[in-house]
Amino acid sequence: MFCLGCRNLLLVIGCTLLFGCDGGPASNYPQQSASTSSSLDYSPVGISNAAVPASLPPGTEISFNPEIVFDGELSVGSPVTARYTNKSSTSSLPAGNNDSVSVTMTIVDGGIQVSFTQAGQSVELVLTGFKDFGAGYIEEFTIEAKVDGTSVGTQQGRFTGNTKPKNTAASRTFDTSGTPTEDEFNKFLVGKAIYHQETSPDNRDRGYILFNQDGTFHYLDGDLDGDDDSYTNEYKDIKSTWTYSYNGGSPILTLTDTAVKISNKSSYSSIDTIELSFQNFFQGTYKNTFEEENGNKIPNDDVGNWQLFDTASLSTN
Repeated sequence: MFCLGCRNLLLVIGCTLLFGCDGGPASNYPQQSASTSSSLDYSPVGISNAAVPASLPPGTEISFNPEIVFDGELSVGSPVTARYTNKSSTSSLPAGNNDSVSVTMTIVDGGIQVSFTQAGQSVELVLTGFKDFGAGYIEEFTIEAKVDGTSVGTQQGRFTGNTKPKNTAASRTFDTSGTPTEDEFNKFLVGKAIYHQETSPDNRDRGYILFNQDGTFHYLDGDLDGDDDSYTNEYKDIKSTWTYSYNGGSPILTLTDTAVKISNKSSYSSIDTIELSFQNFFQGTYKNTFEEENGNKIPNDDVGNWQLFDTASLSTN
């Protein structure tokens, strides 16, 4: 589990999480890095609508269920070769394993359409609703997939990796490669939600953690194990807080839960210490190093992947 306290003291999240939270004044942020100039603006940046991209640069990765990586710059009238992978047994799109496809792009109402043929089937991907997470690049979008002209559903998609189309409506761009300092974490991750998916030992374990500005967090469970992870009937006065330490480039995320057990009014505490690795500010991997429950350390070997999502469009697809 990404966070023991989250599992045991899961908050029942309603519209506050799904439509964004006002976590409190900026003065309540966790302490910022002393090595960073205080004259810089590190107030959290919000998520904004982005302009429709006129092209997708070489190396752009589209990820939603299949993954598509473009070998060249894709634009209207300039088809490129891409690599298509889809190993999901439940996907309605054609299977593929790094297969080479020829891709074309057209402009449609409010977005772009990416088209190619895979395994003898015509595939059309309509991308709309582009989102900028504050760095001046497009991170997220809504994607409708069509196979042989028939829609197979709509879901959230991401531009993953380190190459992404610029948001031409943004006044500037920020370098979000590598590992964020405490200040950069506050600026680009606070107010948004990390979606984590464990890869070992239990790949059914997944969920969202929303970082609030006042140092608290909310958790939305997405487990596929069928268990009810909510313990709100057993505990009261639940408080969940987070801290992030750059730690010389080996960042540590600490998640703490405190509560009072309703039956006997005893205090409960849980501390999760998590090593984060960043491919860039918006995706990476994690390793849960240890858990501490009521002062007792518990061995933990959970590892997995994480990526950032807009809280207004949470999805486990």
